[in-house]
Amino acid sequence: VVYDMTSIFGMDFSLGPVFDAIQNYGSLIFIVLSGICVTLGRHNIKRGLVVVGAGGIITGVTYLMVHLQMLSKYAKIDFGILSCLGVCMIVYSLFKDANKWLVLACGAVFIALGFYVGSVRFDHDYLFFLGLRSRYYAAGDYFPLLPNLGYFLVGAFIGKTAYKKKRTLIPAVNDKNPIVRFFGFLGRQSLWIYLIHQPLAYGVLYLIFNIL
Repeated sequence: VVYDMTSIFGMDFSLGPVFDAIQNYGSLIFIVLSGICVTLGRHNIKRGLVVVGAGGIITGVTYLMVHLQMLSKYAKIDFGILSCLGVCMIVYSLFKDANKWLVLACGAVFIALGFYVGSVRFDHDYLFFLGLRSRYYAAGDYFPLLPNLGYFLVGAFIGKTAYKKKRTLIPAVNDKNPIVRFFGFLGRQSLWIYLIHQPLAYGVLYLIFNIL
């Protein structure tokens, strides 16, 4: 919602350093947590394809909005967080049975490569999904594989280490408690909630700023 208000509808305000920290580092934590979770689940390729498909839907919608002049071309989404995570899930299938230290080493290499390519600008954007882009490239949500695949694999290393017995480290809770059940439901439907919340937020704000 804050992104929509500031980047799309042009409002100028800040929620302070705490929000700025969440905005800057929240996605990194999310990617690492996703890497941890991938070590606990099965059918990661299938899940990855679903997430990539969801990312593709978001890309298609933003391009349509740009075409309809409802969104700036600089706010389009080519390779957002869902596309990145989906590809990471699929790539992880290559590391599923690998030694955890190899996973960590590859993660460190990808992170280092990410910092390098992020400091270089190229003459084209053909490999933007890897992080190789020109100085003119801009997107509303951009998470290239380098260095984010590295952060994902660091999470996988943590998962292989802390959850090698596939048992939760969180104290048991009463799963019949309505509050617990509610948050459990949100967790199971998180992908669809993520897909729906942005169009709803944009629609409400568009109504407020352009019609009311």
